[in-house]
Amino acid sequence: MDVTAMEVLILDTNTFVEEIGLTSSSGSALKHYLFNRGMQLVVPEVVVEECERHLTKRALGKRHRIEGELKWLARFCGEVKGWPGPSDETIKERARALARAEHLAAVVVPETLGVRRRADSRHQAERPPSHKRAARSDCRIWEQCLELLPRCHVVFVSRDADFRGHRHEDRLHPTLRAEADDVAEDRRLTFHRSMDSLLSELRSEIQPIPDDVVFAFVYESIATTVEELESNSGCRPKRGGQVKQTLLTTEHPELIEVRLEIEDIWQSADQTETMEFRLSGSCQYRLADEALSDLNAWDVKLLTQQPDGSPRAVKGSYVHLSGHAYLGAPPIRPEPQVLGKRVGAD
Repeated sequence: MDVTAMEVLILDTNTFVEEIGLTSSSGSALKHYLFNRGMQLVVPEVVVEECERHLTKRALGKRHRIEGELKWLARFCGEVKGWPGPSDETIKERARALARAEHLAAVVVPETLGVRRRADSRHQAERPPSHKRAARSDCRIWEQCLELLPRCHVVFVSRDADFRGHRHEDRLHPTLRAEADDVAEDRRLTFHRSMDSLLSELRSEIQPIPDDVVFAFVYESIATTVEELESNSGCRPKRGGQVKQTLLTTEHPELIEVRLEIEDIWQSADQTETMEFRLSGSCQYRLADEALSDLNAWDVKLLTQQPDGSPRAVKGSYVHLSGHAYLGAPPIRPEPQVLGKRVGAD
């Protein structure tokens, strides 16, 4: 692949290891950020090298510690079931794929001779980002940022203090800012000191779905149930209740999971009787066309009040109970990350 986007994202090594190396719980939101912004993730060659080495060492160490803990349990219990941990080659292959960010369709940028020479010169002269400590790899990353700038806008994320100014911890070092501004007048370099700062833009750009759109989608998706409830109750929905929605990451960059809790008032034609409608469920939200799909409603109730004041579900209400059965221990999966929440007006 080659750099074709008008805007690219570059992470320094430490940030890349944590987020792309999947050791951070917030890394799952990054693919949605890239898709929503139409950006490409660009990985400098030096970041690939350091990330692969770090992740391999870390995974091998964790496997070794787990094996040691199992031996302790075996002594304690007399015996425990064996654990077929991943082989060295499996760990190395996984680290290699993560270091190249293959799951994010990243572009690995080879280091040219010119970049290497300029980085070495910067390092030897102790110019930022090598002014506080020996940071040859940071110099190589920065020089690749500058080389990309004439072609596209660059968003650069680094928690490394070497890239920041002395008095303004959230800003790029003045020397580096001046260098970036001098490269190309019609291109910009945007600096973030953390992934939280970067992803805050995503949370503001992916807006919650308007309540009227949610009501229209939900009632259309359960049209058969709505028809049955209307027939059994003599009431119709007002579509003006409360919508609670939580936006969550998924494995697909263009899809977001929306978990819904809906409360609405149903009313008879003569307005003499009212009932309370409740729905809990989830659906998919496609970023490309801002469309909702695939409603999974697991709790649908239309409640009427009995003479003693207790609620009673109208015929046609339902609760779906589901679960998973595993022959062995259930698999451990990453938790989705919250991209936004909204509680609509009553």
